[in-house]
Amino acid sequence: MIIITTKRSDETERRLREGDFSLSSDVRLHKHEQFTCFAGGGFKVQHIGDSTIFHTGRAVCSGKEVKPDEYREPVDLAEDLKMAIGYFTFLLVESTRVTIISSLYRHIDIFYVAAGDEIVVSSDLSALLAIVGTRRINASFVSEFVNEDCFFRGDTLFEGVGHVPLGEALVLQRRAAARREAWNVPKPRRVDFIEELRSNIRRFAADEERVFVQFSGGLDSSLILHIAKEIFPNCVALHLLSLDDAASEIDTARQVAAEFGVELRIHESPIRFAAARSSFAMASRINSPFDVYPLSPDPADRNFAYDEQIRAVGIDGGCFLTGQGGDYVFLQNPPPHVGLDGYRDGGLRGFIEAVKAYSQLKKVPFFRLLRHNIEAAILGVRPGSILTPAKIGHCRTASPSRPHALLSELPVQSPKFAHIQSVLTGLYQLRPNDGNQFRVIHPLFMQNILAGVLGEPVHRMFTADYDRIQIRRAFAQSSASQAAWRRTKRPSSGLVFSFFRNNEELVKCFLRRGIVASTIGIEDKWINDIVTENANIVTTGEAGLVLNMLRLEMFAQAYSKHIA
Repeated sequence: MIIITTKRSDETERRLREGDFSLSSDVRLHKHEQFTCFAGGGFKVQHIGDSTIFHTGRAVCSGKEVKPDEYREPVDLAEDLKMAIGYFTFLLVESTRVTIISSLYRHIDIFYVAAGDEIVVSSDLSALLAIVGTRRINASFVSEFVNEDCFFRGDTLFEGVGHVPLGEALVLQRRAAARREAWNVPKPRRVDFIEELRSNIRRFAADEERVFVQFSGGLDSSLILHIAKEIFPNCVALHLLSLDDAASEIDTARQVAAEFGVELRIHESPIRFAAARSSFAMASRINSPFDVYPLSPDPADRNFAYDEQIRAVGIDGGCFLTGQGGDYVFLQNPPPHVGLDGYRDGGLRGFIEAVKAYSQLKKVPFFRLLRHNIEAAILGVRPGSILTPAKIGHCRTASPSRPHALLSELPVQSPKFAHIQSVLTGLYQLRPNDGNQFRVIHPLFMQNILAGVLGEPVHRMFTADYDRIQIRRAFAQSSASQAAWRRTKRPSSGLVFSFFRNNEELVKCFLRRGIVASTIGIEDKWINDIVTENANIVTTGEAGLVLNMLRLEMFAQAYSKHIA
């Protein structure tokens, strides 16, 4: 962990004790001019010129690993991090300021408070709140999170507490406003996706004795399995079977694994993810509501299923590759207002063709979709989706912060804005490589892969028959496998329905009495009606909103003593 502050060390330690936060035994105190620094838990320390640098993770630039001890000037190191691939967090402490650089691929979350003479930076939200004291709830963040409409501005649940946005650099200086700048954000370019994926897997898994692929049998994990087999002939595919979820594609997984000549290990999970609960308390506090997964036996561990799988098969180390991210990056679910993109490319004919292709792909009535697109184009405002429910609650205050660097130059009403917003949602939900026993790598979320989709018009990313068309074509050309052309299976809602059925009254009570509903004015009747319907009749579009409320409520309850 890391703490950097303008407070004295004795005052900082006193506040941590009073806030029931204990520093681990590996944390060491460092002083740099006006800053007090506590570092441990995987953060390395390097002195370059007059700067002290705290860093963690792995960064590769121009095929070479970035090693701070090989640089003479901090500015040269920072410049190389702009083009780096990987997961990393760097904090450059100078005499009067702190610069924090976060990789676009999620690694360690960094939080901060900067007001007047006081600066506090920490990788642990609990530690930061113990130092700065209680804070009011940020209603703008609550509204965006619940309605899946986050702009990833660096806001958090707490007013005045910031988060360093992924892929950005943040400069903090006394008596000055925090300054954000796009940093580890790739420039759009043409990409050979297969070759870049090979490079990613070689870079970050080559030194591992054992390589496993978390293999569902779907398009994205099949692609990763195909490439992993080329590089690691003895890699193993792991498939998880859940008693609660009928969505497993076990027959397809067996077929694809056999086609690629890979050993497939099937693990039947004894965990009941939809079981009745006595409470929604989390076993531990975590830094982000994006890491909360209500259906997990421990909501604080959104990766419980995979962790439990790993333990059950007796694996005590190794590297795990996943296909996570393909649905976000290559657009499994394009935004319905794709006609705007088609019009920019091909005029009225392009508009109609894009709408028609989407209508066939998603089985949405053509004229209903056409009307939606025409309204979006004529009104010139950000359209709602015809496939998702209306927003709930209200937000009394709007955040003055600008959107994430990847969003700030895009028109809010454009299909590309919706695409990149979904990519960021996926990135913020990544499991961090934060020193755990098992390294998990998501090659499809790496910076060089994102470079190949950032400039691609949305209507070119699907056809009337197939979503994710870019990666399908690349996969088919590389493997000649029919796995590249398997139709996307409709997601199963059985697990969610069972969860609500088994926990109906607990969900209602938990949300009605909660912080989230009172903050943005969600009425008890709405909660009762929607949960009743999803627990007894059918899973509706509003189920996602309720799950988001649960995620944020669980997170807020864990930090209730820090709320003013």
